[in-house]
Amino acid sequence: MKVSEAIPIDTDGYGTEPTLASDGGGGFLLAITRRDDSGGESVWLRSTDDSARCLSEGLAGQHGWPSIAVSPDGVVAVAWTAITASRDEGATLH
Repeated sequence: MKVSEAIPIDTDGYGTEPTLASDGGGGFLLAITRRDDSGGESVWLRSTDDSARCLSEGLAGQHGWPSIAVSPDGVVAVAWTAITASRDEGATLH
């Protein structure tokens, strides 16, 4: 087994609950829960080309525990848990 050096990929905030998947082209996708200074949670997707995108932007509630799947034709699906202010909990698929 060959293990590379650690590469910091989320240095903009407090990232936790990572999940990793192959992008099908030799790279990887990383989904994390990012917590901000006010305690808000959002789900972010980052690729090895260093592009990042907030997937839960504009959605109400706290978002965490992401999971990634990539289909053979390259479609990326990310699911996560969302908890609203009324404590309703459910899964979201993006």
